[in-house]
Amino acid sequence: IKVPHQTAGRNFYFLNQSRKDSTMQLHPVKKFKYPVPVFFAASETILKQCINNYDVLIVKRSAWLNPYFPDLLAQFQSARAKILGTDKFKALRDATYTLKTEQKTVLNYLSEFLVQFKVSFNDNPAQRDEILKTIGFTDNYNKAKRGNQESLIELLSKFNQYMTIDLQKTITDKKLDADLITPILGYAATFADKETNQEEAKGNKTDLSADIIKELNSYYDIIIGICKIARNKFKGNKQKQDLFSFSKTAKAIMGNRGGGKNGDEDTPPVSPAPPEK
Repeated sequence: IKVPHQTAGRNFYFLNQSRKDSTMQLHPVKKFKYPVPVFFAASETILKQCINNYDVLIVKRSAWLNPYFPDLLAQFQSARAKILGTDKFKALRDATYTLKTEQKTVLNYLSEFLVQFKVSFNDNPAQRDEILKTIGFTDNYNKAKRGNQESLIELLSKFNQYMTIDLQKTITDKKLDADLITPILGYAATFADKETNQEEAKGNKTDLSADIIKELNSYYDIIIGICKIARNKFKGNKQKQDLFSFSKTAKAIMGNRGGGKNGDEDTPPVSPAPPEK
């Protein structure tokens, strides 16, 4: 009696599990990994590049004759306004612009401090290197200089934490002006706050309906197809090709200078590439 009961139990479990899996699969999944505001910002940036490079792109591609790109750009802008609302998109642009402005300013302060610090401590390399390690320069400065926001925040955090009154005295005794230190300390908290504002703007849209996701995926297919054809037309010109790299454009908008490992349009269109996950 026990065996049929156990078998029935297993069958009941797998039947219900199958129903759950089937139900879960009914809701579509976004084909791209980026936040929706970033997707639209990158797509519209690429479409504007299409308009700027119109003469090259329409060769042997009559489907792209005017007014294809202007009309498509207007269609993307309309979809973005409907899905996100213009205020949310503007919040992302404003937060990104503010952060990049502050980033440039604080990097200038860090650069000036580092140059003078190294010169002043040139007679004691061991002490110089120890201090730079402690206040975050050794591990983070070069990455921050290349645009990595996380490294910049880590540097500022360590600078703020370990730049004690005693250490400040050690540094100023070497004839460095305290005005080189004070602005950096002031940026530590405010810069982190601005990055938080940017991240919140990036993820401003929460739940997406199945219809919206299907619509987004259709737009994604369109823009990735354009990127693949455009990059192929500019073979041998990496600078031009990068203008039509969706992953690089999106990551630049997000403040990440890393390459586009997962951007499927970065693969030459010899054979179909899998969609981004």
